Amino acid sequence: MTNAVCNSYNKSWVVITQCRLKALQRNKTILNVDMDFIHPVNDIDNGASIKMTNAVCISYNKSWVIMNQCRLKAVQRNRTILNIDVDVLHPVNMVDVRVQIQKKGNGYKPWLIDVSFDACKYLRKPNNPAIKMIYGFFKEFSTINHTCPYEGHQRLRDFYPIIEKLPNQFPTGDYLLILTFIFSKQRTAEIKIYFSFIEDLI
Repeated sequence: MTNAVCNSYNKSWVVITQCRLKALQRNKTILNVDMDFIHPVNDIDNGASIKMTNAVCISYNKSWVIMNQCRLKAVQRNRTILNIDVDVLHPVNMVDVRVQIQKKGNGYKPWLIDVSFDACKYLRKPNNPAIKMIYGFFKEFSTINHTCPYEGHQRLRDFYPIIEKLPNQFPTGDYLLILTFIFSKQRTAEIKIYFSFIEDLI
């Protein structure tokens, strides 16, 4: 090392108190950097990023499911959160879910994941690794965290995808996540989440 420069682009948040090279031997130098974080830091960009760009919620049976809210809200430059509020008007004891991830390229086309599962059975015995990964995205943000039956007000609150939970195979691109809910063997509701992913190429 022959030189080191440390810059803070926001001195109200980060103050650099030391940035110094020190020669130990003729061919060896060490670097010391000291900095103070003025405010708590809960989110550090690791190079990769994921951002939801649109969300569409559809009820195919409004006598059973009412979509009250389906809205994205920008909270940071590279982060949006999703809020969904749903009323399930009658008890449901049979819920199948189809999960698809499609990748954009001359339209959205099937890619990587297209899986269906019995949600009631899974919530009683969560032993499927693929479903566990998918459910893990939503669990902490959702009221859908117990076994069937489901009835009444259900919600997804302040949801954002946690990038560390994505599989490693994700290349940079635009994607569409489709969640289709089938109540008692009838397609009842669908949620479509559009998102962009930029991989860390460093």
